[in-house]
Amino acid sequence: MSMTTVVGFFALSGGCCVQTSKPGGGAKAYHCLYDTVVQCTSGPVFPAQLCVYSPFNDLLLMDDSVAYVIVRAYIALSIPCDPILLEASKIAAFPGDPGSNHQAIRLTCQSAL
Repeated sequence: MSMTTVVGFFALSGGCCVQTSKPGGGAKAYHCLYDTVVQCTSGPVFPAQLCVYSPFNDLLLMDDSVAYVIVRAYIALSIPCDPILLEASKIAAFPGDPGSNHQAIRLTCQSAL
């Protein structure tokens, strides 16, 4: 397995909240998982899953939401059979309706800054 840091804009969908417990009934961690993709500059697109640690009962982002994310990417040798695991260290979601033309214009303007 390889690991690297990735910074970029991601379209998120299929969000779900899950709980993880340490063996022996210790501390619990809560996180939201989202489906996304990683696209290389040379063109290939690989499936990925974004893990965002969050408080209990945190609200999920709407499908097709866009977020600027800094992640640790864990890339299995079995790619593309297994998705790339993205573990978020920072995330900034863009509010608004992902299907709106105004949202597309806002994202274009903000990414140009």
